[in-house]
Amino acid sequence: MKAQRPWTLSSKTLSLGMLEGSFLMRKYRKTISMKMFFVGCQETCPMCQGSRVVANPLWARFFAETGSHRDADLWARDNGFDCALDLGPEEEPCQDCDGQGAVQRLVPLHEALSTLNASVA
Repeated sequence: MKAQRPWTLSSKTLSLGMLEGSFLMRKYRKTISMKMFFVGCQETCPMCQGSRVVANPLWARFFAETGSHRDADLWARDNGFDCALDLGPEEEPCQDCDGQGAVQRLVPLHEALSTLNASVA
């Protein structure tokens, strides 16, 4: 499929994108053009729940094993680090939403309309 126009989504504007393709009907040996319309959908990031940050996996493991900051340097040395500072910050930007708190994706128009109709009813 070939994209005719890229879609953009910002806080003030929404432009629709359209993908166009064609397929060959073997029975009639004709090429039939097919258009599919999509809508940009922005929703809260499922990974960080909109907080824009996630826990550093090393710190998450540390807290799961110890439960406090008390022995951070000792735990870090036991796990191959020089000190607790080598573990990095306790929180880091979410990789799924690039620290934006929301993800954007293209949704087929019929799916968007059925979701909107279901939320109204």
